[in-house]
Amino acid sequence: MVTSSPQQRLRILIVDDNRDLTTVLQKAFTVCGQSAVVANDGERAMELARKLPLDVIVCDLDMPGMDGFTLVRRMRDDPAMPYHPVCAFTGRGDEACRRQAIASGFEGFIVKTARFPEVLDFLKRYKR
Repeated sequence: MVTSSPQQRLRILIVDDNRDLTTVLQKAFTVCGQSAVVANDGERAMELARKLPLDVIVCDLDMPGMDGFTLVRRMRDDPAMPYHPVCAFTGRGDEACRRQAIASGFEGFIVKTARFPEVLDFLKRYKR
């Protein structure tokens, strides 16, 4: 099991419309000593990103309403929004999607087929 000390604790916002996935991820991050909150749509993610101290946002790209690309562009265009690194967390692993995500303002790209310890290790680079 991957755990962390309080000094290494990540504050993570998980953004995905798949409620089963967000529940599992939130529990997994918590068991590993991280702090994770969930938004199941882009509007809620914007609200939480405005008011919570976060180390990183993990965001699905394909969501109804506001997709991940639009969410990140809106966050980056909002001068009142605190800066948060955002990692795409998607089932789409093709290079064109990766390039589009980076061009839209994502700092990282994780394919959902990655194993959880790899995801956690990847996210630790965003610890403040």
